[in-house]
Amino acid sequence: MPSIRAAILLLLLLVSFASAAGCFGSGQAAVVAEQTEMVYSEVTGPMCTSLVGWYESLEERFNSVSFPSGKYDFKVTNWPNRKSYLKYEDCMRWNRDRVAECLRGSKYTYGDFEITADFNRGKCVGDL
Repeated sequence: MPSIRAAILLLLLLVSFASAAGCFGSGQAAVVAEQTEMVYSEVTGPMCTSLVGWYESLEERFNSVSFPSGKYDFKVTNWPNRKSYLKYEDCMRWNRDRVAECLRGSKYTYGDFEITADFNRGKCVGDL
C-alpha cells in the first residue's frame, strides 16, 4: 500500500506542477485574459466582443489588417458613462492594390458606438 500512496502523491505533484506551468491551458488563458484586459481597458462584456468582431470583419474585408504599436489610438465614444482608448503602434495595412490614403481623425460607426482614429504620426494606408 505505501507504493500506491507514493504513486498517487507523485501523480498529484506532477499535476500541480503541470498546472502551474500552464500545461493544461489555464495558465495561458489567464495570461491572455490579462493581456486582453490591458488592451481593452474599460471595455467589457458584449461591447468588447463587438469591438473584436469589428476588427475581425476588417481582416475579412481587407485581406490583412495589422495593429503593431504607437502610430494611432482608437478613441471609443458613445458608450454609456465610458471613454476608452485602444492604443496601437502602426498604421493599418491591407490590400496593396488599393490607393494609399492617410485617415487622420476619421470617425467610424459600429452599432451604437463611434470610433475615432487619432493618428499620432506617420501615414495610414487604405480606407474603411
